[in-house]
Parts: sequence; C-alpha cells; structure tokens
Amino acid sequence: MKAASFVVLFLIVAAAAIAIVYLYSPSTIYGFLGISDNTSISGVSLEINSARQTSCFGSVVQALPGFSFASGSMFNYSFNLTDSCPGRRNITSILVLNPGFAIRSVNPQLPYETFNGNRVPFTVQVQPPSGFHGGVMSIQVNAT
Repeated sequence: MKAASFVVLFLIVAAAAIAIVYLYSPSTIYGFLGISDNTSISGVSLEINSARQTSCFGSVVQALPGFSFASGSMFNYSFNLTDSCPGRRNITSILVLNPGFAIRSVNPQLPYETFNGNRVPFTVQVQPPSGFHGGVMSIQVNAT
C-alpha cells in the first residue's frame, strides 16, 4: 500500500512540475519534446497576373525563398518587383492565394504606379489561418 501511495504522490508532483515549467517557459517544453514554436513557409510562389501578354516584372511565376515566423502570429514578407516594359502600369492588388490567409497591409499602398526601370520593394503583412503548420505560400500580384 505504501508503494502505491508513493507512486501516486510522485506522479502528482511530476505533473505539477511539468505544468509550472510549461506556464513559465513553453519554449523549454517545446525544446524538450522536439516541438518548435515557429512555423515555416518552405517557399513562396510569386505569380504575376497582368493585362499584357508578357509580364513586365520577369517570369510569370517566380520561386522565392521560404522563412519562419512565430506560430499563431502575423508576419511580414518582402519582395521586389522591377518593371522592364516601356510606359506606365499600375499594380492594383496583391493577394495570398492560400485558403484562410489574409493580407492586413501592403507597403507601398495600392494601387501603385510603376514604369520602365522602376524597382519597387513591397512588404505585405499577412495573417495566417489558425492551425496553419507550414507549407508553400502563393502570392499573386495583379497589374494593369
């Protein structure tokens, strides 16, 4: 009987210690269990959608590098567009094509007028869907 009481007491103390460590340092528990509190985007597919027959911004689909961000939080993603066509055109919208993702802001603001030789750095603030655990993100840039 004493051995069973000792085992129960030990299990209660162990559970309490794990709960305390988790409350005050979740990354310690994540590290101990091999779980990361970051989410990884393995790559970004940048798709250019233009009214012209050819893209003024390079390949219609461009593979960009991935990145990591804190799980459950918004993140910023930056990319550059360089205009190579004569004349002017407008970047009218930037969308994330993955279901559940939402763009919260775009800098510079849209619509944005660009012209031949103009290099524009864009930064989008993105809210991923809850429960997102990583993968490829697809961004569509629409231009007229």
